[in-house]
Amino acid sequence: MSAPRILAAHLWDNYSGSPRVFAQALTALAEERADIQLFTSDTEGFLNAGPWTRRVVPYRWVASRWGRLGRYLWSQLYLMVAVWRARKGADLVYVNTLLPFGAALAGKLAGLRVVYHLHETHVEPASLHGLLTGVVRRCADEVAYVSDYLARVLPFPGVPARIIPNALPAEYVSPGERLPALYRFEGLMVASLKAEKGLPAFAQLATDLPDLHFTLIVGAGAAELEAFWRDLPRPGNLTLLPAQKRVKAYYQRAHLLLNLSDPERLPETFGMTILEGMACGLPAIVPPTGGPAELVREGVEGYQVDSRDRAA
Repeated sequence: MSAPRILAAHLWDNYSGSPRVFAQALTALAEERADIQLFTSDTEGFLNAGPWTRRVVPYRWVASRWGRLGRYLWSQLYLMVAVWRARKGADLVYVNTLLPFGAALAGKLAGLRVVYHLHETHVEPASLHGLLTGVVRRCADEVAYVSDYLARVLPFPGVPARIIPNALPAEYVSPGERLPALYRFEGLMVASLKAEKGLPAFAQLATDLPDLHFTLIVGAGAAELEAFWRDLPRPGNLTLLPAQKRVKAYYQRAHLLLNLSDPERLPETFGMTILEGMACGLPAIVPPTGGPAELVREGVEGYQVDSRDRAA
């Protein structure tokens, strides 16, 4: 039997959760002898190297909302043509997140099986969200969700679905010894560079608790972090770090893991950093809804707190 040939697509490679999970999934498929072509950006991230052939899709993040939308739509036209040209001999189009809809359209037109791996609940603006979910309804042969919560809030009636919780990376299966703490108390948060991820709330928490230390690692470069933080408080007890290839040592030194995502504006669908932190022995403070509430039981692994409630 010949090895299955997979055309995989992810929009924006970086060191955040969705490309990391996708890299794990593609590696597992490659271990089963799958031949994989991966279509993604030429940025640095978890998909940079692996058992696949990488095809670059020209997409770059820009600050302008309209400029970003224009580049995104162009990238999807490019992706659609690229996947169509690669269709010969392929068995499956594997689309990571809602965003690479060009790959799904090409797969549908080519008569290939299209599988979505979904991590997010919503994409803005609402018109774009409607377009992307419409493509899923019309093109997907199967949808894989990262949590029961996501399957409930983003259903696609008539499309076969399964729940595949994110897997703990191999390096965390045996977390190793705790490392010497750098501070008397350190609260750690690892998040994407979005206000909805609770970054302003984290800055305010550090301001309100000057006797404790707080460390934030964001999935973005140093220049993006500096530009984002220009108008936010930066007290002396707050350490800001750009994306890190190896985060485990930070978990091993910290005392508490925080996830302060806004449960209304951007509900977390899983929370890989929560799983990693708990594997290293950290209690966690997480939102009271979404995927994190499936991982952290109140008063057992940690506490469920709405980050909008400063009194909590």
